[in-house]
Amino acid sequence: MNKRTILRACFAALILGGLLMLGLCGCFAPKVRLMYSEGIDAFRGAKETYRAGAHVRLVYDGVGTDTDYTFLLDDEPIRTDYKPDKGYILRFVMPDHDATLTVKTEASMGQNDTALSGKTVTLTFSSFDGGGPQYSVRIDDPSVLSYTSERRYARADHAELDGAAFDDVFTFKGLKAGTATVIVSADSPIVEEEDRVYAVTVDADLRVSMQEQEIPSDVVRPIPTLVLLTQNVQYFPSLAETPSSTAFVEKLSREPIAVDLQTDGGLLCGDLPWMLPQDDAAEITAQPGDILLLEDGRIAVCAQQTDGAFTRLASVDDDRTQQLLQALGDSASLMLWVEWSE
Repeated sequence: MNKRTILRACFAALILGGLLMLGLCGCFAPKVRLMYSEGIDAFRGAKETYRAGAHVRLVYDGVGTDTDYTFLLDDEPIRTDYKPDKGYILRFVMPDHDATLTVKTEASMGQNDTALSGKTVTLTFSSFDGGGPQYSVRIDDPSVLSYTSERRYARADHAELDGAAFDDVFTFKGLKAGTATVIVSADSPIVEEEDRVYAVTVDADLRVSMQEQEIPSDVVRPIPTLVLLTQNVQYFPSLAETPSSTAFVEKLSREPIAVDLQTDGGLLCGDLPWMLPQDDAAEITAQPGDILLLEDGRIAVCAQQTDGAFTRLASVDDDRTQQLLQALGDSASLMLWVEWSE
């Protein structure tokens, strides 16, 4: 055997070994689960498990009219192509861990003829800092439907800019089969806005269908009333007209909260279970009976006149302030919730 033949044989052996190693690596890559928010049957070509690193191609053809779709793999957008005769074609590389493929549908405020459906349904409303509409959601039967809210700026640092544009994004999820009505209210000191009303149906598979409704001219807009309960006595503070107060009402519309208060100077302070926007915080002189949002995110009831950087959320009427402060003492628990009236 001459030298050239030997070299060729060695080269062929190297190539064959490399191919074998690649094949073995692929064979021994771990299998991971792919979970589907819409169910596996919603995607053509879908499997329950894939090998880590596998190139996945799926087709989603459950496309509704005039609806925008976003596909997320563990909250990260997926590359998609849309073909009218097929639907959305999804392509991604399977990660090395179990993952969830989520479908989100979205419509803008002005789409009153669009029916949305899916495991989750998203409504998006545009606004801007410094006078733009502040949106709040009310569901007439919260046992059927829940929602989460998110404020999205074009860039994270835009939140620090006066007048920056943003989107308020509300994502709805079914809790049990049934029907409900969703009202999205918009409040602004400089922009005239209308309420939006949506009829919602949740089926046995917890898929949500949402259709915007025409609002009759004689419909009276519901009014929120803040209720404060302590020592078995109810108080009805007057809500401030601020974005923070609007967000406060939105949060309380979902469920009541309990707050434990402790004395801190001239204030009785307690922790909230969530954060509220503080765009309208200012140096003010708080008066007894004021309900305040502090810079550190806590809530406070003013017990004596206090200067500071506060956001006023509400105020107890003067004729009941002393009764409330006596009931609270140096420390107490209170309940807060919102009731709606015509």
